[in-house]
Amino acid sequence: MQGTTIMWALPFEFGRYLVKITQLIALLVLLKPLLIDNIAIKKKFYIILLLMVIFLASYNSKEQDMIIYASFITAALDVDFKQIVRAYFWTELSCLIITATLYIRKIIPSSDIFRDGTVHIRYALGIISPSDFAAHIFYLMVAYMLYRGFKIERRHWIIFLAIIILTYIVSDTRLDFALMLLAFFLLVFYDKIIRVLKRLGIPFLLSVIPGFFMAFTLFTWKFNFNPNAHVWATMNHWLSGRLGLGSLAMHRYPMNFTGNFIPQIGMGEMNYSGENYFYIDSSIIRAIMMCGIIFTAIIIMYMLYLVMRAWKFKRYDVILVLILTLISSAIDQHLWEMAYSFILFAGVANINKKNLNKSK
Repeated sequence: MQGTTIMWALPFEFGRYLVKITQLIALLVLLKPLLIDNIAIKKKFYIILLLMVIFLASYNSKEQDMIIYASFITAALDVDFKQIVRAYFWTELSCLIITATLYIRKIIPSSDIFRDGTVHIRYALGIISPSDFAAHIFYLMVAYMLYRGFKIERRHWIIFLAIIILTYIVSDTRLDFALMLLAFFLLVFYDKIIRVLKRLGIPFLLSVIPGFFMAFTLFTWKFNFNPNAHVWATMNHWLSGRLGLGSLAMHRYPMNFTGNFIPQIGMGEMNYSGENYFYIDSSIIRAIMMCGIIFTAIIIMYMLYLVMRAWKFKRYDVILVLILTLISSAIDQHLWEMAYSFILFAGVANINKKNLNKSK
């Protein structure tokens, strides 16, 4: 609800109540790992310590999404990951349909915007911005692929292409369109890509994650927007100004270990009238600049653990979805928003298909 214009149609006080309700739910789900699950006291102590570190980053940055997500991750211990993906898919799809219906019936406000320099309208269908709407569709598509193990009949490929094209026509979002095409490419050539991953091996995959974080951070930090530099200006344009804004944040504010509040104007592509737009879209830059170096190190180590765990159980589909999520996180802020990203649950949930089949 917080990512839709439903919030614009309700009194401001409701938003504050919704935040409190969300926080209460996060505390309730922690009862499972701390009181219900058969976990050693020592491990429970580590869980509490880790949550305290993440809470500190959340408190300092005034971003609650990461601590909410962390609470749900700890509660996902030994839960069937396939059931988590299914629950995510149907919940997400239902909420999108409800929101779009409210938008079409004009019960909630519109957040549609014009593409700069054109008369072309970018529709968001009740989501807070067109790019966020496209991101929802991207993660829904990826969730369905993962649920089916990337084993989807060829005659159904045309449906995926139609969804990709229709989403682009409606939202006119270039980056998510490219991400959806990449996901479709992985679907079509899944078997061949898996053979390539096996040849590259786990050391290569483990080097990709910290390397990607470092490369994107250094690239953004070194980027200095110059309208006279054609190459840089073109890249910044195709990334919808994300390089320039990320670079501005890294030059304007200091890095620290435990998080830092960075005031921002606008959200995604929504701007406040009469003010200069400034919003950090990249989850990677948000992690480093807002949540701190310690939190960023935790995220990287957790992803490395997830890759090793997925490799152990031969869940190459999980690894591919993590890579897609990582690429998406370089350009959007949804890495630890459960309304979008779901793959981080795979680090603790039961992804061993053999064990699940035996238990059934």
